[in-house]
Amino acid sequence: MTDEEPSYEFRYEAMTIEAAQFAISPDSFQPHFRFTVSIPERRALRPGGIQFETPLAVESDEYGVALLSWLLDKSIGKPYSAPGWVESGRAKQHLLPWVQERRNHELRPQCRVPREWLKLAMRDLSDRRGTASANDVAQIIFDGERLRLTVAGKSVDVRGFGTAWPTFFSVPYGKLRAATSRLMNPEVHIEVWKNMLRVGRRAIDLVRPDEGSQDRTWARDGNAECGE
Repeated sequence: MTDEEPSYEFRYEAMTIEAAQFAISPDSFQPHFRFTVSIPERRALRPGGIQFETPLAVESDEYGVALLSWLLDKSIGKPYSAPGWVESGRAKQHLLPWVQERRNHELRPQCRVPREWLKLAMRDLSDRRGTASANDVAQIIFDGERLRLTVAGKSVDVRGFGTAWPTFFSVPYGKLRAATSRLMNPEVHIEVWKNMLRVGRRAIDLVRPDEGSQDRTWARDGNAECGE
């Protein structure tokens, strides 16, 4: 690797940040900036300072500041005396894809239901669904208090705990029945993430929305409920 111009140095109180352009990155074999950060009072930092790399160009100034602030925080560890642009970058870290991913994961539809109530609901649903087959689509939604399972126009509610979901999700009924047949923990965690419905440790591919045609409303007439 060879150093190329330009190179930069930024000082703030005891912190020194140096940035130099390199022709090749060991990870991507692309030109990049290598940052070296030194803070004398931080004895835990490696001799010669900490280092990290960034692309030569990013999609926007806001993204670049967010990236630098994230890398500094990750490398140095907070708290430390930081210039204003680092504080500004922290407020923009939602622009970073991995931060967005973590936030989306935190907000994913999820709930917890007692195992015995869920098993009872599945047995009840099996009795109520009539001529429905394992290939039918099951719809599942949680309103903040009840998990509703619907197959072939028949619904069963299960008391649960969590935050209301924005919409229903559809999965093959046969796979849902299989996923709920061997639950070990007394409380079952159910979540939707990356086009999968997860019931405990079992994952089921979601059915495309246009493949399900059952009613998503919360009318209670004709519905059984478990857990009351």
